[in-house]
Amino acid sequence: MRCERHAAPPQPRLTRGYDAAVYGALLAGCRSFHGGTTGFARDLSDTAARLFPACGGAFLGAASESAAFEAVRAEAATGDRTMAAVSGAALWQLLAEAERAQLPVVALHVRAEALPSEVVPAGGEPAFVLAPASPQELADLTCLAFDLAHRHRRPAVVLVDPFLGQMVEPVSLPCVTCDRARRGPCGVSSAELISVGEPVGREARWEEGGTEDADVLLVGWGSAARTLPRAMALARAQGLRAGFLRPVTLAPFPSARLAALSDRVHSVVLLEATPSPWSDAVRTSAGGRVPVTVVRGGAGTGLPSAEETARTLLRRV
Repeated sequence: MRCERHAAPPQPRLTRGYDAAVYGALLAGCRSFHGGTTGFARDLSDTAARLFPACGGAFLGAASESAAFEAVRAEAATGDRTMAAVSGAALWQLLAEAERAQLPVVALHVRAEALPSEVVPAGGEPAFVLAPASPQELADLTCLAFDLAHRHRRPAVVLVDPFLGQMVEPVSLPCVTCDRARRGPCGVSSAELISVGEPVGREARWEEGGTEDADVLLVGWGSAARTLPRAMALARAQGLRAGFLRPVTLAPFPSARLAALSDRVHSVVLLEATPSPWSDAVRTSAGGRVPVTVVRGGAGTGLPSAEETARTLLRRV
């Protein structure tokens, strides 16, 4: 029987961020989800335990995150699409092992703090790292993570902070069952596989606005990036020509684009909740051409508001 949802584009529905991420995995053709029951990943695992069996998949609980990741590695080695929810700092070691084995492992990283700096070592980037800024992007970028991992045969990580995971917003999702049958896992065919060792820099993705005449460039990702358009508008209303650049992929980082914009602006302002290894990536990309100012929020989520950012711009820049 033909699904009635093919008759019209899917209508947005209020969806929690964790649910959107799980639906994105299902749309990518993921058939099993491994997760622990402790730490920040617990809510995500609870969501997967509810949704995966309902959509024809399997949820497999694990005694620890290391055990969950080992199970994912074993299944990925057989060609199955599978994923794990992790929140611990041991993610780097687990990713490095999957990278050496050339396994397309996908992980949802749920943690309030930033990833350890070792996740982006000096010798290169061991995994794709994607930074959603909304529940809709949690679905879209989780699906994309499987696409990138399987085309390049290397791990991929989707960052999910608890603030974003609990957020509820309209999300547009096609029917999981009929969409997967129609176009396959994330639309990827075997002909699209890329040779191991192929440069991944071309997979860098970003969003920008107001950069054509900007004197000040705002940079942020993940939840912090949600304030960028409004902060830019508030600053421009006060006569300060601001633009923004939001890296969607933190690995590969859009260094070339940020470097090009750094040649045209007078300063770069970085918005972030906590220090992260990509703070250094911003400074490195700027290359000393312009000063880089960091803005962090106060209590609560630690995310700077658009009003706080605009006031900081007018006071410091």
